[in-house]
Amino acid sequence: MTRRYGRAKCGHRLVAAVPHGHWKTTTFVGALRCNGLTAPLVIDGAINGELFLAYVEQVLVPTLKPDDVVIGYVSRIAPEKNVEYLAESLAIVAAERPAVRALLVGDGPSRSSLEAKLTGFARFVGYQNGEALADHYSACDIFAFSSLTETFGNVVLEAMSSGLPVVALRSGGVAEIVLDGRTGILIEPDQTPRVFADALIRLVDRERERHEMSRSARDYALSQSWDSIMGHLRNRYLAAIEGERLVHRGMDREPASAFD
Repeated sequence: MTRRYGRAKCGHRLVAAVPHGHWKTTTFVGALRCNGLTAPLVIDGAINGELFLAYVEQVLVPTLKPDDVVIGYVSRIAPEKNVEYLAESLAIVAAERPAVRALLVGDGPSRSSLEAKLTGFARFVGYQNGEALADHYSACDIFAFSSLTETFGNVVLEAMSSGLPVVALRSGGVAEIVLDGRTGILIEPDQTPRVFADALIRLVDRERERHEMSRSARDYALSQSWDSIMGHLRNRYLAAIEGERLVHRGMDREPASAFD
């Protein structure tokens, strides 16, 4: 790149050094893994969408392997999210499936601890939002979530809308979102990180099951529109009202005589 602007005295010519060669832009493209750079390519000129797709198809894809699976996590990296449990599970996966990688999106007081435990296996990218967050979801194959304190679990539904099967602890709102065996795998809260890791490894190894859960997860997430959610809430209110009416009707009846 050559500087095109500078300073000179009024009325004097601006003189600046320029590198020898052409004036075109040179673009370097590569894929960054946790263990280094892969699929490097230098393009003589600026890159555009068409060139990038050609790079992905012709240069990047041939370097990928079937076992290149990414496990994702999106949330605050803090004790209340039970992240130490998750870290222990991911460490087991790292030891038994070295080709698998983890992508952790978010920040918090436990980040440095997890970075130390998962060095070389997990990539930490900090807080993301908007299109950048959507891009990080789409970079994953499985979503892991070990929180026990979620009243709803919005990130789980976001992951499912991105087509990610979920491995989570059966607790709070998450237990109502994830359909065990269909859109993901639910682990009982009293189970060890080893059991959680086994569920992750199961989806890593069983590509067909992972893809089936991926489709089911996205279908379920897309069905959860506000109209659908409010319709379910309305039906629950109506059922509760009808149940209350039946109770009152039963109390209004004359008690049956033992001699009848």
